[in-house]
Amino acid sequence: NQGIRQSLVNGVGIGAVGFLLGAIAIGFIAVPLVLPYLPPESTIHAMPHPELSAAAIAGLLLGIITGMIRGGWAVLQHVAVRIVMALAGPVPLAVVPLLDRAVDLGLMRRVGGGYLFLHRTFQDLLAERYALSS
Repeated sequence: NQGIRQSLVNGVGIGAVGFLLGAIAIGFIAVPLVLPYLPPESTIHAMPHPELSAAAIAGLLLGIITGMIRGGWAVLQHVAVRIVMALAGPVPLAVVPLLDRAVDLGLMRRVGGGYLFLHRTFQDLLAERYALSS
């Protein structure tokens, strides 16, 4: 979970920077430069504060895109896999206590932030027994 937490921090941080850059670049630089050249009947002229509206939209879009690229997508994938595994089979949402118990029983070994099976045969047995049917 440490890697996923770091991905979440990266995604939120980079997304916030993307939001600010998008809001400043579009809302406060591009729109004021382009606004005088647009026809008076255009939709953007009907808005009370077109710069703020464009800044919010551009900031949100750029923030979401950069946040997803820099870690948010990995977090979404991780959450989706955990939920699917919990709904489809006997794997609980809290996997770490289960894996720590397997380490205590001598079935697995903790290596860095992950776990390894000590016996390939036991790994194959579990994979065969609890294979998710498609």
